Amino acid sequence: MSLEQPTVSVHEPIRVRFSVRNMTKGTIVLDLGVAQVGNFKFEVIPLDGSPVEKLPSPLGPVVFHTGGEVRLAPGEVLERDLLLNEWFTLSSPGDYDAVIDFLGSVTAAGRTVPEVKRHFVLPLRVEPRDPARLAEIGQSLAQEACEARDLEKATKAANTLKFIADPAVVPALESVLKCGFLAQAAAVAGLERVGTLEAVELLLSAASSGDEDLAGLARSALKSFLRKQGSRLDFERKTRIEKVLGEPRRGANGA
Repeated sequence: MSLEQPTVSVHEPIRVRFSVRNMTKGTIVLDLGVAQVGNFKFEVIPLDGSPVEKLPSPLGPVVFHTGGEVRLAPGEVLERDLLLNEWFTLSSPGDYDAVIDFLGSVTAAGRTVPEVKRHFVLPLRVEPRDPARLAEIGQSLAQEACEARDLEKATKAANTLKFIADPAVVPALESVLKCGFLAQAAAVAGLERVGTLEAVELLLSAASSGDEDLAGLARSALKSFLRKQGSRLDFERKTRIEKVLGEPRRGANGA
């Protein structure tokens, strides 16, 4: 385990690089858990009193995921990037320890492989928020999400952008609303997470658009936003959201 960047700014993506090399003479089987990440336990410990917000599990219902077993031939290497922003929000500068435990089994020829490191403590430094850098990262991810020909690469970029809960990436999220459905879903979720006036305006616009799939995503996001933030919204904005959600959906024939 290693941090791709041990020093980041507030709200910047924090990626953990996970790699395994099969040093045995036979095939090994790793059980990484649900969605190939369920057997990892994550914790972020502040070393100077900075707050850490723990987020709900991003995995959702187990029924929607495939198994987590991976087979590696002798000498084969497995590499994965894990995004800590999916589990935690670090909104204050400071020093932290990212603590990661691998809880899954590793077997060879039906027997457990004992020589596996399972506990990692990775020092992390978070610098003050850098809006210009966040905007640059957001635009780069948006371009990759919309233009990458590799579906996995595009999906990874869209998902990373979704978890940057910062107003600086709203223009990037707006540009992704014009891309394919999977990228649009990530952009809508990202706008809900940001939750600023500008972000909500974009969701309201998307909810009233002629793109029925996008409109459905935006309406769901607005319902969720209203449920979580309704008591803190000003009367005008709350009323506008309720009005959009109360409008009957039009069918394909305009009825």
